[in-house]
Amino acid sequence: MTKQFRVTSLIGAGAVSLGALMAATAPIAHAEKIPENTIRAECQDVGGSYNTVVKGNKSIGFTRFSTCTYRDSKGNQYTDFYADGEWYSERPTGGAGPVPA
Repeated sequence: MTKQFRVTSLIGAGAVSLGALMAATAPIAHAEKIPENTIRAECQDVGGSYNTVVKGNKSIGFTRFSTCTYRDSKGNQYTDFYADGEWYSERPTGGAGPVPA
């Protein structure tokens, strides 16, 4: 292996590693804001249970937190979480049975 080939290989490997690092540490794109009445209507359309609460105060501001608890086609229960109309998480929240009201 020539010295030129080794240097070129090291530079190429470094570029690939840097690209992978940048992709892994890039900020997650924010989802579009969804109107609260759309979150509620879509939750009800799938037979889910919608809840919302506003937290905060004048000095720090207010944030509306909303959830939709529903079942998938296999009967598994999930909850979607929203903050000011932006979806930020989905978590499995239970087994079989009715969706809590």
